[in-house]
Amino acid sequence: MDWELQRRVALIDDAIWEAGPKAVAEEIERIRARYDVEVALLNLAAEKDAVLQTRLGIGGNNPPEAIDEASVIEHHITLIWPGWTT
Repeated sequence: MDWELQRRVALIDDAIWEAGPKAVAEEIERIRARYDVEVALLNLAAEKDAVLQTRLGIGGNNPPEAIDEASVIEHHITLIWPGWTT
């Protein structure tokens, strides 16, 4: 078990300990569920930060040059499909 999780279990209120094993087991399960969510959230935040730092990849803030759309429009494009006649 993780040290932080053990610490939280050790800090369970005395009234719960005195209520018996079933009450203690329910409290430990509640603590474990909450702890698992907190750990998952921290991991998600770390992954998000890693993705944001590397999201630009190659080129970064230096994107490729713009395409001159006029030169693309000037060229005639022919598509050929089997069985198609003009």
